[in-house]
Amino acid sequence: MPHERAPHPRVRAAGAHGILEAVAAAGGSPDRVLAAAGLRASDLSDPDRFLELTKVATLFAEAAKETGDDGFGLHVGCAFDLGALGALSYAVLHAATLGTALHNLERYVHSHLQGARVALETEADECRLVFDFPIAGVEGRHGVESAMALVLQILRRLVGPDWTPRRVQFSHPRPASTALHQRI
Repeated sequence: MPHERAPHPRVRAAGAHGILEAVAAAGGSPDRVLAAAGLRASDLSDPDRFLELTKVATLFAEAAKETGDDGFGLHVGCAFDLGALGALSYAVLHAATLGTALHNLERYVHSHLQGARVALETEADECRLVFDFPIAGVEGRHGVESAMALVLQILRRLVGPDWTPRRVQFSHPRPASTALHQRI
């Protein structure tokens, strides 16, 4: 059963897991990044609290600027603790088959991310997982790339560590270098 888009898409604070730690590890200021995104540290303290998706996208973008890391979202997504996804992680990682896991992701993603569309599309021997993050007016590249790296991490846990997708497409402009994307 599809879930309707929320007028203001929201994500659990757990979706920001690791961002401030990565900023601090790179010698940046987590407080400056939080302020630029219009958030406080207390906003992230409860992983089940829902935050405006645009603020979390801004948090990713500001963290990338603060650290000077053009691959910030990819780095955070690859290091993300899948347990932070809560029940969504359980439903996906404990499914009997890959197909069930992907359907569970599509079905239960609203427990973590409200107002976005995640759809599993199949055609012949190809399966596409489509994410539609409505974050107009915000530079969302790093948050979207983090989500992609996180899903890639899930798929590799399910299928095997050497699995690679045939293709990955983003709606944001191609970065100057895609070397890190290719490596991941």
